[in-house]
Amino acid sequence: MLLELRLESLATVESLTWEPGPGLNVVSGETGAGKSVLVGAVALLFGGRAGAEVVRTGAAAARVEGRFDWSTVKDLASLLGDLPLDDPSDVVLRREISADGRSRSHLNGRALSLGQAREFGRRLFDMHSQHEHQGLLRPETHLELLDRSGGHHSELLAEATEAAALERVRESLRRFEEGLRDEASRRDLWAYQLKELTDAALTSGEDLELERERLRLAHAERLVEAMDEAAGHLDDDETGALTRLGAARRALTRAVPWDETLLPLLEMVDEAEARAGEAARELASRAASLEADPARLAEIEDRLQTLIRIRKRYGGGLDEAIALREDLSFKLSALDHPEETEERLKMDLSRARGRWLEARRALHASRLKAASALSRALAKEWREVGLPGARFEVFLEGEPPGPEFGAWPHRAEFLISANPGEELRPLAKVASGGEVSRVMLGLKSVFVEEESFTTLLFDEVDAGIGGRVAEVVAEKLRKLSRRRQVLCITHLPAIAARADRHFSVEKSVKAGRTYTRVVPLGPEGRIEELGRMLAGSRITEATRAQARELLGLPEAPG
Repeated sequence: MLLELRLESLATVESLTWEPGPGLNVVSGETGAGKSVLVGAVALLFGGRAGAEVVRTGAAAARVEGRFDWSTVKDLASLLGDLPLDDPSDVVLRREISADGRSRSHLNGRALSLGQAREFGRRLFDMHSQHEHQGLLRPETHLELLDRSGGHHSELLAEATEAAALERVRESLRRFEEGLRDEASRRDLWAYQLKELTDAALTSGEDLELERERLRLAHAERLVEAMDEAAGHLDDDETGALTRLGAARRALTRAVPWDETLLPLLEMVDEAEARAGEAARELASRAASLEADPARLAEIEDRLQTLIRIRKRYGGGLDEAIALREDLSFKLSALDHPEETEERLKMDLSRARGRWLEARRALHASRLKAASALSRALAKEWREVGLPGARFEVFLEGEPPGPEFGAWPHRAEFLISANPGEELRPLAKVASGGEVSRVMLGLKSVFVEEESFTTLLFDEVDAGIGGRVAEVVAEKLRKLSRRRQVLCITHLPAIAARADRHFSVEKSVKAGRTYTRVVPLGPEGRIEELGRMLAGSRITEATRAQARELLGLPEAPG
């Protein structure tokens, strides 16, 4: 949940603080007042593109800071990775864009990459605008939406795994057939390369281990001197650390009977003495066992030169050279026994295709089940908002696959019938703006429990709708806000009236400079703002009365 958003020197904002709360938070304001600045600021926090143009004229940098409560996020640890987070209920995400266009992001003071910031946004903060409606109208997005609702992650992974395995076998067969065509020109080269790599007897990581051993042997005398000196500092009879630690231990032992609170300190000194003694013995042992070995050092140098030559000749590291050795062995074996190899590869291809088909059909069956569940869930959502006759179905195809791998791709398309008696048609062909809004909000309501989002931001998703449709969208947003924090930029009084918190964005000009601020509205302020939304600048007592009615407030005293 977004607890606080702070902006400094961003566009028309000099300094601004916005503190939304749980439930439905509505932001309204006149056209051009700067509502989009809030949306843009959130986008910047989560890795949105930014340049010097977002910095307020005359400022050295623009800053956006968001405080969040992520204590309810599932699997937050996996999302954070190695980023420390002591208190997930108070997380500070910050981004600064300098006047030269460079930017930096931080999470609780620790540097954050834009990629990490985008991942936080993708997983935790869901942003929707009227442009999202157009995305919903595109059938190519429908399969992803269906999969998000279906919960068939294992089937998706299995199908992708088997498809990748099938493609690898196909590639092996293709390379084999190419190798047969190029046999005469490549056999001798491959045989020479294979012999050189085989004779080198490569093992993974050998070069790194030899480098470490070479470093020890090359500096053996200095290593022995350093270890002897360190052991002396620890174990010298008069001034060594062990002598002094022993004296400290004896002194504390005498004092403990008089003050028991010294016992933990005595235990610490005792442990330090034991560890120092262990270190002294280990250093002495290593110094005694390490000695110069010119013959071994020369052997290592020769071997390293061989490995360096292999790396340079074949590129990459030893692991790549080892992989090439295995590949060349396969190619030459295939050329020596072409019929057997071809038959084996074709059998492998047939088996891989069978496994892929099995996984694909399991995924298709799961998608059919998900499509049926999604249709039922959306029908329920629509009944709740007063559209009992509306129907929603998912047209799904993709079986059976064609004779070639990759044919008959899975495809999904959303079909709707908004009114009783109308046939199901593609969403893009029959849906008005209001219907698309309801479909999107219905989908979000269905998906909300499956997703990790803590906050949903809707930027004027009510554009182009009004009347009964506006009431429907307002009710759906209100219900959605009972399960997630909802932030909504709106121009519709029907939505604003249902807000748990209402904010107004105001723009002013002082001394030739533009300033934007966000004002939290109390009861009277909400009446005035709803009156403006209802009637424009000419607010009358009649519009105020209408605003009070929307808010469920009693009439003003006569």
